[in-house]
Amino acid sequence: MNILPRTIFAADFETTTDPENCRVWLWGIRDIGNDDIIARGNSISSFIDSALPGTYYFHNSSFDLAFIMDYLMREMKYEFVELDFSKRGRANGNDKLKHNQFTCLIGDQGQHYLFSWKNIVGEEFIVLDSLRKAPGALEELGKAYGYPYPKGKTPIHKNLPDDYQPTQVELDYIDVDTGILAHVMRFLLNENLTSMTIGGDCFKDWKKRFSIKRAKKNRGDGKYETDEDVFRRFFPVLEEIQDGEIRRAYRGGWTYVNEKIQGHILTHSGTVYDTNSMYPAVMAQEKFPFGNGIEIGPGEPAPESHPLTITGAVVSFQLKPGMLPCIPSSAESFGGSGWSKRGEEVELWATNQEWDLWNIHYDIEIDKYLGGYAYRAIDGADVFGEYIDYWMEIKSKAPKNSPQRQLAKLMLTNLWGKFGTNPMRSQRAPFLEEGKPIELRVLRTRFDNPVYAPVAIFTASYARERVITAAQNNYDRFCYADTDSIHIVGIELPEGIEIHNFKLGAWKHEGDWSEAVYCRTKAYVERMKFESPEFHVDPETGKQNIMIAMAGLPKEARDGITPENVHHGMIFSGNLSKRRVIGGIVLSPISWKLDYKLGIVEYN
Repeated sequence: MNILPRTIFAADFETTTDPENCRVWLWGIRDIGNDDIIARGNSISSFIDSALPGTYYFHNSSFDLAFIMDYLMREMKYEFVELDFSKRGRANGNDKLKHNQFTCLIGDQGQHYLFSWKNIVGEEFIVLDSLRKAPGALEELGKAYGYPYPKGKTPIHKNLPDDYQPTQVELDYIDVDTGILAHVMRFLLNENLTSMTIGGDCFKDWKKRFSIKRAKKNRGDGKYETDEDVFRRFFPVLEEIQDGEIRRAYRGGWTYVNEKIQGHILTHSGTVYDTNSMYPAVMAQEKFPFGNGIEIGPGEPAPESHPLTITGAVVSFQLKPGMLPCIPSSAESFGGSGWSKRGEEVELWATNQEWDLWNIHYDIEIDKYLGGYAYRAIDGADVFGEYIDYWMEIKSKAPKNSPQRQLAKLMLTNLWGKFGTNPMRSQRAPFLEEGKPIELRVLRTRFDNPVYAPVAIFTASYARERVITAAQNNYDRFCYADTDSIHIVGIELPEGIEIHNFKLGAWKHEGDWSEAVYCRTKAYVERMKFESPEFHVDPETGKQNIMIAMAGLPKEARDGITPENVHHGMIFSGNLSKRRVIGGIVLSPISWKLDYKLGIVEYN
């Protein structure tokens, strides 16, 4: 049964690429509640005039909103109003928009979460970003959610006459785009996933499941605790100092290329193994911190009642022979990929489990203890087990290209990171100077209550330990690892890991390759021994068996890459760069270069 009101829409813009005449030449709107209701037009003014009051989802709304912002501010003279969004994206108090005003919620990195305006007659319009709910390109979402029509090739026009009428092919193109988006969002919203981000949806669902059996009656009014009350009883708001110090131990997954084979073509066959749901596995199978941390002084042991620690020290270290590096380099930030072999007087923060791992891989000398915090421990199965079991069952039973399976994957992978949400939030807002493009400037920075960073820190730490240990167990065969996978030479079974196609936390055999080149982290090419729609076509054989990983390089620019031709300094074309101009944003063709040290970089 369709439960959606007829005030939620999917929308998309097609725009010119001429910086001197940047404008919308085609727009499409599709009613999410009624797929047969479609509207189209050929200018930003007609979009603003034709749109009905309601909520509009654009995919990667930062692009489309550039045109809406420019028109409202430059042509319609709308006034920006700062509203208080401190309560996770909802405006508070008596702050309301008046006629011809707009407001927005834009993060410090330019992430667009919400944009709202009220027109001259008081009708309100809200724009949300579907990319925050359904990550990925529209083409891939259409396949994953089972949309029946494939996405077409984007029509690119540098310039067009003002009275240009789109062709039927172009109208069909935008209808498919809005159709995919409406199909995806209809499913998610009918599942009552109403947060602005998928992380928020995960967190809300988990809190409900966690709290339902733990809620206590208040002695005063006899009412049961809310989900938030129960959550905060186990995972309280940490003081700003504690939260800031332990975040020094928060870092991303372990990705590493064996330097001995980096950049060389391997022709003796190899194999790939992936962990079945790495992050959900560690959440269900390991112990996690809860409660307020107690401060422990430099060099002091943690009390038995608080066995999980996050501590810092100034150390000097040297990688042991035959061991893989796993201490982050000084340049590494969350999600980075730098790992050091040696260091002198380096300040490091880590969980007790990661300090143990480092001591296995390195000779470490403590120059100075810095202290830290200790926490009580609880089994992850007691905290996350019910949630993970529920979504794992849906994932295992749902057909491959079905909305249910895709949703289950999102719900499983996006919960843990919510605990690590950075409480230091900068908000940007658009500013307009006459004769210049709109500029997004930092409006203010505030400190929100943190969620509970220790859970995220330990989740990431456990995941790194698992993949590092698996790689180390196969040291003589090891080529490459990326967060939850290992790539090794030879097709014999790897040592020291449990192999199972479905078991949570076990390692699944993804397939064998005949040739491979591992250029750097997040950049490699493998010729697999089987074909898949997810692979690229080998130009020599016509087989669809080339696995290409090139972070930062769009899929269409990867065609033709093989293990034989990929190399340092390789130039790629087919990508588009974004530049804000008067009117909106222009997309300009650019070339990219593969640099084994820097990754994919812009090439002029």
